[in-house]
Amino acid sequence: MNPLLSSMNQQLIQWDTLHTKLHQFHEHTERLNMRTYSLAIKEYIQEASKRTFDISEHIQSVTGNSFLLEQWNSDHRDFRKMNRNDSHSSIIEEVTADLTEMGREIKEVIKRANAISDQKTVKLFISIRQSVEKLLWMINVYMK
Repeated sequence: MNPLLSSMNQQLIQWDTLHTKLHQFHEHTERLNMRTYSLAIKEYIQEASKRTFDISEHIQSVTGNSFLLEQWNSDHRDFRKMNRNDSHSSIIEEVTADLTEMGREIKEVIKRANAISDQKTVKLFISIRQSVEKLLWMINVYMK
């Protein structure tokens, strides 16, 4: 698999995993009656779902094949599943760390796409990087 496609696949997996993790975070805030946080997290979940779809659709348009997350085994999922007993602050730190890492990796996708003049991929991942920056900002403002 070429390096750009591999990087996009990794982003797809990470957004899907983040989506799952945000659902777990949402359940955590629901248990603690943190309504304000719960509403904000629903927005993050929608963003993660949208980005998972966008990347999957882009991979399909580039390769002509749909990419199935099931093709990757659990070794490719770098993010730890949250523990039901994790504290609110540890969950926020973990989601923030995940998003920060994703931001770094997105820059690599953009670099690889620029190297082969794939402007469609560059445009998509610049938009995704902006979403990551927005999510990080929202978490820092509303959650910490």
